[in-house]
Amino acid sequence: MRTLVVIPARSGSKGIPGKNWKEFAGKPLILHTLEQAMRLFAKEDIVLSTDSNEVLDLAYQCGMSNIPLRPAELSQDGTSMQEVLLYELSLRERKNENYDAILLLQPTSPLRTDEDIVRVLGTFNESMDMALTMCKTKHNPYSVILEENEKGYLEKSKKHASVSRQTAPVVFLINGAVYLMSVNSLKSKKISDFEKVKGVEMPEIRSIDIDTPWDWEVAELAWRFCQMELNTF
Repeated sequence: MRTLVVIPARSGSKGIPGKNWKEFAGKPLILHTLEQAMRLFAKEDIVLSTDSNEVLDLAYQCGMSNIPLRPAELSQDGTSMQEVLLYELSLRERKNENYDAILLLQPTSPLRTDEDIVRVLGTFNESMDMALTMCKTKHNPYSVILEENEKGYLEKSKKHASVSRQTAPVVFLINGAVYLMSVNSLKSKKISDFEKVKGVEMPEIRSIDIDTPWDWEVAELAWRFCQMELNTF
């Protein structure tokens, strides 16, 4: 199964301006993901999808080359990730480079490990739409997530015979760290319509997806904690 790795890194972050080249744990955020991809895949199978010259400069320092800038119309706030993936795939197909799957690695998940990616690759097979990473969440729709009914009263978002938080079904949160998708599925239906999806669990402390300054501060704290844990062994 041939896999195209796509790392999206547009410049227009509203929550944290210049996020992708801001230093995180000693180096620009984008490099955590780019260097990780280069450890696991051949450079010719890695796509850096960006409209940023700052990101390009960092990629060239890592040995990447000939990276076309993403068109402005695909770098807007309303641009879907599916549009970006299909665009990058089409550029390869025009050069008769065909792929079976696309691996999406977002720079906003710097606590993802190489092993997380390897586990997703090992979970995926050609009969599936997608494999992804996730973590257990305490925000369980069977017990603590509420919504208003037509009368304006709060009720549990998801009904279940259990009345105990401890016995409610376990639920998972997609953490955004790793997505591996079938090219055929990506071309034939919306990602939100994928049905054959499997998950690989990551611990909550490494499942931070950086979107706001608060996320950034928490992720740096989690990074230091994880390094301390590693150094104890």
